[in-house]
Amino acid sequence: MSVAVIAVGASGPLAEARVGGAVQQLREARGLRVRAVSDGFANPAVGGATLARFVNACVVVESRLGPRAHLDALRAIEQRLGRVRGQKDGARAIDLDLVLDLGLVAPVRDPDVPHPRALTRDFVVLPALQALARAGLPAPAALVEAGRRLAYGARLLPVALEVGGP
Repeated sequence: MSVAVIAVGASGPLAEARVGGAVQQLREARGLRVRAVSDGFANPAVGGATLARFVNACVVVESRLGPRAHLDALRAIEQRLGRVRGQKDGARAIDLDLVLDLGLVAPVRDPDVPHPRALTRDFVVLPALQALARAGLPAPAALVEAGRRLAYGARLLPVALEVGGP
């Protein structure tokens, strides 16, 4: 059994409900057990492909799945919640990423774990640190250092998640 951090994000007017719905789907997923959920955080979009604000959170799970099976489970949840893959950094109904697997001793490719851009994004780092603390788990040193570098999410605004979803 490994412990993983999953980043959850959505954009648009129903973003809080979509993120909450994804958290509920994770609670119901086979092979996963949710240990902790961060607060939700609203933030501006990155990459310039959309102006829609995003809502992001992180979930710490215990997993019996390997990285590929874990990613496949996340993609199935995205599909159920209306994700259509399109423009990079564009607006999206829901986005789930396997950010970290604390049981890995070396990075994995296909899928990339740890997520290659996770430590550069305050909307991942702050919720991941918060969720790990809520789970009573130590954060990896690289995640802690990223939190220091990113000023602990100065551009993030806490929002309430609508657990259960739209």
